Amino acid sequence: MDKRRIGSRVAEWRTARRITAQELATRCGVSKEAISEIEGGAAKRITGRMLFLLAQALRVRIFHLLE
Repeated sequence: MDKRRIGSRVAEWRTARRITAQELATRCGVSKEAISEIEGGAAKRITGRMLFLLAQALRVRIFHLLE
């Protein structure tokens, strides 16, 4: 799982959905800094649970974040 690629896809979908990083963080139950780390590819790991929460918050299927 390429964290930078996933982070890039999260940022793309967040922008497309016109959601702020803070709003996405609130929807996922994490800090804005955590979202910034994910989008920047700096997150130490992205769990399956986090992928699920991100996909749910962005209203996409998980595979859209992995492609």
